[in-house]
Amino acid sequence: MSVKAYIMMNVKTGTEDEVCEKVLKFSEVEEAAAIYVAFDLILKVKA
Repeated sequence: MSVKAYIMMNVKTGTEDEVCEKVLKFSEVEEAAAIYVAFDLILKVKA
């Protein structure tokens, strides 16, 4: 059984898309999206 979680991240202004692309290279990250609200990124990860 795998565990899934959502992680909200704040990153340096202007780097949202770059960070999003980089975190997708981790096998544990299933999805990543840049959002522009209280947090900059939301990740769906599995463990």
